[in-house]
Amino acid sequence: MRIARDGHVLSLDAAAPGIPAKVVHQIVSCIRETVGGLQFPARRNDTTAVVPCFFQRTVAPNAGPQLSCWNPKGC
Repeated sequence: MRIARDGHVLSLDAAAPGIPAKVVHQIVSCIRETVGGLQFPARRNDTTAVVPCFFQRTVAPNAGPQLSCWNPKGC
């Protein structure tokens, strides 16, 4: 994810080895909807943020994406 100096998201990309490009594009679209409206603190320069996400395929009911918290001190 590339974040502009003013704090808005400039661009978003994803890499998923072994996953078809069409599926990766769908994942990027979903993530873009979620983070597109976020506003980050202003900085002197553009910033690149790498955020690892781990997905697991399952057929369990209501097993779609879940909101979570990542914080080194805990949630």
